[in-house]
Amino acid sequence: MTKIFHSTPFIVVTDFDGTLTERDIGNELSMIYRPQLFKDLHASYSAGNLRLREFQQQLWTGFPCSKEEFIHASLKAASLRPGVNEFLELCAHKNIPVYVASCGIDLYITSVIDRFMSKFAQAAIKGLKSNTAEFNEKSISSLIPPDQDNSQAEPLHKGRWAQELAQKHNGAKIIAIGNGGSDKTFLHHVDMIYATEKLIKTCENAQVEFKPFHNFFDILKTWPLT
Repeated sequence: MTKIFHSTPFIVVTDFDGTLTERDIGNELSMIYRPQLFKDLHASYSAGNLRLREFQQQLWTGFPCSKEEFIHASLKAASLRPGVNEFLELCAHKNIPVYVASCGIDLYITSVIDRFMSKFAQAAIKGLKSNTAEFNEKSISSLIPPDQDNSQAEPLHKGRWAQELAQKHNGAKIIAIGNGGSDKTFLHHVDMIYATEKLIKTCENAQVEFKPFHNFFDILKTWPLT
């Protein structure tokens, strides 16, 4: 599979929570500010009784945290998966566009990127699509999903967005990186998948070829263009 990347331009589309970071920051914040609601909603979602879109609307709307508190708690909970800066710096050096596709919230994503990633690593990131949170003085007043189509279970179909991006890059091949449930939308929409944690089992069950990784140094060892 890697042969297709030797002469063809490609882009990287990566998840954020639990992929670029070691932990899911949204989950960490929820366990601080709304632990019981988070546990109840997660149980319903895991049982297949609640779509991710509704899960997030119920969790985040009215979330009892000011914008300043939200940023502070996010940074306190955050740490990058080892090798992220090195990987992104390589992409910047090789002019490989990187896009972040997330079902998390824009404010904590951009705050973590700004605080923990080197400026050279940040230069590789050409775009972000995620939920947008609007705040009043004491809480999140509303959550705006990146995809307004309410018929979709996920707030963002990452695979479709990846395909749109590839077309904007003259039909570039797509390398996707992910770890969790919402990353299943990458399947059958990208050319290569690097998977960890839950996404490994998802790929195995769907009989989709993938490369496993634990950290981004593992990805660098098998990277198509170095």
